[in-house]
Amino acid sequence: MISFIVIGRNESDIIIRCILSVVHYVTINNIHKYEIIYVDSDSSDDSIEKLNAFPTVKLIKITGDVNAAIARNVGVKYSLGDVLFFIDGDMEIEPTFHSRVFDKSNELIHNFVSGDFVDHYYNHEGKMYQKEVYFKLSEDRFESITGGIFIVERSYWEKLGGMKNKYRRCQDLDFGLRMSLLGVQLLRKKDIIAIHHTVSYYDEHRLWQDLFNGNQLYQKSVLYRDHLFNPSIYKFIIREISLFVLVCSIVLSLIFSNFYFILLFLLSIAVKSIYKSSDGVSRSFFKRFIYYGALDILVFFGIFVFWPSNKKNYKIIKVN
Repeated sequence: MISFIVIGRNESDIIIRCILSVVHYVTINNIHKYEIIYVDSDSSDDSIEKLNAFPTVKLIKITGDVNAAIARNVGVKYSLGDVLFFIDGDMEIEPTFHSRVFDKSNELIHNFVSGDFVDHYYNHEGKMYQKEVYFKLSEDRFESITGGIFIVERSYWEKLGGMKNKYRRCQDLDFGLRMSLLGVQLLRKKDIIAIHHTVSYYDEHRLWQDLFNGNQLYQKSVLYRDHLFNPSIYKFIIREISLFVLVCSIVLSLIFSNFYFILLFLLSIAVKSIYKSSDGVSRSFFKRFIYYGALDILVFFGIFVFWPSNKKNYKIIKVN
């Protein structure tokens, strides 16, 4: 049995299309043993009211201190399937993907899989302005992280105890890295698994917001610290050249009592700001310099002082 677990918050504009895509998926692929569960994270819009039109969808609402990890954990708690298909509420799944990862008996061909997806980027007025395939894969590959949409055998989910809800963000990356410690990597198929309706990951407003609201502390500080002895994290850490230079600059400054070594860090940030001139942070070199410098400093100190705890102050409301 496949449990389709959809999570969302204030997805009123897209949630119907998401659920309809799941219904279309099971119909096209003649899937008879399945359930659809929607876990709503304390939405203030009419998402739940709209989904009342789907009596076969199990609706669950969670309130309080909620996040995506809690929503997925709650979805599994109320599910029955031995295969878990996680979907974010701003996605529409592609029915042809099923035959790429399931055999004719609807058995999963690999215990942890996902695919490529097409991003539909929207501006802040809600108008779509660009479509883009995210990974642009030419062949399947194995990797140690996942995202908001993936399929996993329930037995592995239970071995890991689900997602760590201390992560306000990047709980899916943490899950994939912990799966790698079990010797299981995500099979990333080159085929399209979904359409993703979103704001660009490189949107200037989104990037600065993630910096100021602390999201980057989860994506880098907590993730790097938790997986310091996980070999799968090293290829991500090694990309943080300017962060490495910051650490070296601080160490050298303390050893030689000369803070001129900090100039090495500033130089690395300047080079990074030139190299990443088209990443969306800003068209201004000065703003990029400030952004990347502040990001590295935040991440560095976050490794030592930011220790989020597991969330417990939430309530599960079974809608139907």
